[in-house]
Amino acid sequence: MRRTSPVSIYLDPEMKAYLQQIAGSRRMTLSDFCVHLMVKGLVSDELEQGVERIKDVFNGIASDAVLREVLAVRYLLERHIKGEIRTPATVGYDANQYAERELAKRAECKPST
Repeated sequence: MRRTSPVSIYLDPEMKAYLQQIAGSRRMTLSDFCVHLMVKGLVSDELEQGVERIKDVFNGIASDAVLREVLAVRYLLERHIKGEIRTPATVGYDANQYAERELAKRAECKPST
């Protein structure tokens, strides 16, 4: 038997109604849906921190290749979490384009030596 303990979340009535509507459409309880959202937020936060750590640790061409892959995975996970992956045939191309744009932004921000 699974042990549970209560967690209180205070929401304004409009937000609670909105979350209940979405939870109901997914056939989940409000509690389960809130936990689901919290877990997705934690995963997204960990992924963001991982990208930042890789940016800080690596420099040079090899790091760009590693970072490009991580950014592509980040794109895929973010889109999957948001439910935005509609055309699986193009998602790899879209992820690579996103990674290239992020690397270009990084290159613009690097101080020249």
